[in-house]
Amino acid sequence: MDDLDAARKAAPGEDDGAHLVSYEKHERRERGEERGACEGREEDDCDEHGDFDDFVTERLVLHPLTLAEARRVVSGKPGPDDHWAPGYPAPMDVEGAADFVNACLIKGDPQPFGAYEIRRRSDGLAIGGLGFNRPPDEEGTTTIGYALVPSARGRGYATEALRALLAFARARGLSCVKGDADLANLASQRVMRAAGMRWSGEDERVRYYETDWEE
Repeated sequence: MDDLDAARKAAPGEDDGAHLVSYEKHERRERGEERGACEGREEDDCDEHGDFDDFVTERLVLHPLTLAEARRVVSGKPGPDDHWAPGYPAPMDVEGAADFVNACLIKGDPQPFGAYEIRRRSDGLAIGGLGFNRPPDEEGTTTIGYALVPSARGRGYATEALRALLAFARARGLSCVKGDADLANLASQRVMRAAGMRWSGEDERVRYYETDWEE
C-alpha cells in the first residue's frame, strides 16, 4: 500500500472524505512528474495569493488557503491565528495542502482553483479540507476532492461544502467537475450524488462521478 492508498483508508466513516481522481496522481508519479513541495522555484518567488473571498454557506466557511497556511497544514503546526478541530489536519488534508504548495512553487498560485479549508461557522474551527486538484483545462474540466475530520462527519457538512464549490465552478463557466471514491466508500458516493454529481463509470478500485452542466 502506497502513501496515497494509506491516506484514503486512514479514517473511513460517515461523510467520509473522498480522494478524487487519484489515478491522475498515480500516473504523474509513474512518469516522474511529481515534485517535492519545495522544489522548482526560489522561496522569494512564492508569494501569497491575492485577496480571494471566503465562500460562506449556511453552516460553513470555505476559506481559500494561502501558501503560508498550507505550509502549516503540511507541518501539522498551527499558527497563532489557526483554529483547528481535534484530528485536523488529517492525512488527506496534509496531502491536499502539500499538492497546493507544490503547485504554487512550480506553476504559481492556482487560486481560486486551489485548496480551501472547511471551517465551521458556529465555533470557527477548521474541520477539513476541500478543493480543486488542478485549474480547469482547455475544455473547462477539472477534478475535486475533500476530507472531514471524524468528529465532523455524519452532519451533512461535506455535501454542503461540495455543493458550494460546485456552484462556484459552474458560475465560473466550467463545463464538468469530476471525482471518484473507493467502491467500498459508500458515504463519499452519497455525498457526491447529493451534491449533484452523477455516476459515470467504475473500475476494479473506484467509482467515478461527474457534473456536466452542458448536458
